[in-house]
Amino acid sequence: MTTEPDPPYHGPTVPKAILPRVFHPAAGAAPRLRIPLTQPLRHARYRRIWLANLVSNLGTWIQTFAAVWLVASLSQSASIAALVQTATYAPVFLFALLTGVLADAVHRPKFLCRQRVLGPGGRCLGRARRPGGGRRLRGAQCAGANGR
Repeated sequence: MTTEPDPPYHGPTVPKAILPRVFHPAAGAAPRLRIPLTQPLRHARYRRIWLANLVSNLGTWIQTFAAVWLVASLSQSASIAALVQTATYAPVFLFALLTGVLADAVHRPKFLCRQRVLGPGGRCLGRARRPGGGRRLRGAQCAGANGR
């Protein structure tokens, strides 16, 4: 009984007729429509949200950079400067998963309605409990009628 050596393994054998469809899914299909990257910015609402997010992120980065620079110039410890960066972004990492689950679990219109009702009440309590304030506020001041 003679045993022939196994041929070298070159991966799974795939019929050549299937290869173009496997490696090039669009082969034989109509060419895909190319959409420019700036197309979403043509919508005014999206553009405003995008720009507001950009400005907000720039402000956060500048504030973080300035805080680390200040701590690094006041202290000679590199670990203290690193802790400033950690303290800035740790809440994002800690609460991102929880808030994502919460956002998917609640009914958004009800949640937004509750926020619109409870938000001014929270502001009213915060203003009434101001240190040294102690004065009673009128309803329009509590609800932030001037938008604050």
